[in-house]
Amino acid sequence: MNPIVAKAQQDTKDQVYWRVGMACIVALMVAIATNWTIALTWLACISFGEGCVKWCGPKVAAGQIRYAPYYVIAIFSVVMTWVSLTYLLWQHASELTRLVAVIALFTMATYSILNGHRSLSILVASVTPPLTMLLFLMVHYLWTNFPWTIASIASFALLGAVAIILVNARVLYRAGVDLRAAHLALSEERDFLELRVKVRTEELTHALEATRAAYAVKTSFIGNISHEFRTPLNSIIGYAEIIKEDVDLGEKVSISDVNSIKRAGKHLLAMINDILNLTKFEAGRIDLQLDTVDLALLLDQVREAVVHLVKSKPVDLKVDVVPDLPVLQTDSRCLLQCLINLAANACQFTDRGHVTLSVRPFSDATQDWLWFSVIDTGCGIPNDQLERIFEPFTQVDPSLTRNHEGSGLGLAVTKRFSELLGGRVEIRSRIGHGTQANLFVPVFPITKPQALAA
Repeated sequence: MNPIVAKAQQDTKDQVYWRVGMACIVALMVAIATNWTIALTWLACISFGEGCVKWCGPKVAAGQIRYAPYYVIAIFSVVMTWVSLTYLLWQHASELTRLVAVIALFTMATYSILNGHRSLSILVASVTPPLTMLLFLMVHYLWTNFPWTIASIASFALLGAVAIILVNARVLYRAGVDLRAAHLALSEERDFLELRVKVRTEELTHALEATRAAYAVKTSFIGNISHEFRTPLNSIIGYAEIIKEDVDLGEKVSISDVNSIKRAGKHLLAMINDILNLTKFEAGRIDLQLDTVDLALLLDQVREAVVHLVKSKPVDLKVDVVPDLPVLQTDSRCLLQCLINLAANACQFTDRGHVTLSVRPFSDATQDWLWFSVIDTGCGIPNDQLERIFEPFTQVDPSLTRNHEGSGLGLAVTKRFSELLGGRVEIRSRIGHGTQANLFVPVFPITKPQALAA
């Protein structure tokens, strides 16, 4: 609960308790001065009115406006009960009781001004009855007991005093309005600052979590890429030592050993190229070199680059090209890298079956495209990993003991290259049924990066 509202509710309850306590003391004095019947009747009326005030006050302070009229009526009834008592005391015709009545009216007016200034309706309801009764009793007393000259002067003096009281009541009311407005503005500003602090804290928390996640991914990548570098380097060093021993012994160098060194070197070079390409992307230093692409030659280069990955496995590598393909003008270097990355992934994750690389023409409302598709019968990719596989340094199995090699950069580089060519790449997969990678490239040349609408 707002602390200002809580304090207003508590103030209302405290004021009721003080007024009831004072009413009990006054009732005792009235009983002594007059009779018990008047005292008890008046005390019962006061208690009922104050009970209504205590019930309505906290609700009004909490902002429940529908109770405001009842709250004003309850306060007015309490004030009128006090005014009625003072009139009865005045009619008792005792100097003491009349003095008590006048003092009570002045006290009531002053107390109403001090405690009713929060609302103009409450101020009017609580101040008007005692001042009106005081003015009536005093003027009547002056004009019935003193000469007209003295009565006139005293009446004007009394009117001036009442006017001063009303002016002070208005000043106090305006001060209360300004103070409440300042409290409201301060409360709103505090709430706004708390909200901003909360939002900023959440942003910093998310940023910290993202930083930690990125740090964990890059740490894992460093460990994995070190492992990946070590494997081909060990092969190169091992086969080089075998060749050296053969040369030292005067034996013929094995072509298979040389080919093994070549494959390991190409594998190592491919990983280094992926890292360099990603670095160039982040630095914005990759430019397109447009030329006419020989699709048959391009697909042969892709096949040659990945065929060694399936030589030792019962996997059939196929290339399916439809005749009469449109002439493609794009950056052949970028396109070749994309297709090699997609085909290499398919070959690595397929233990039996086939890997098919196909190309088809494709048109939509925007322009003409070439649709390159790599379909395999491998293990497939889990659905929860499909959205993350294009993130740099991300692998489906990031452990050092995984069964398949890879730096985790191939698909990230492919996605960047495809966007640079004005196309897109998408992956569809089912666990145990294989994966289909689709690469869409615009047929017409482009001069700046553009995205294919999803």
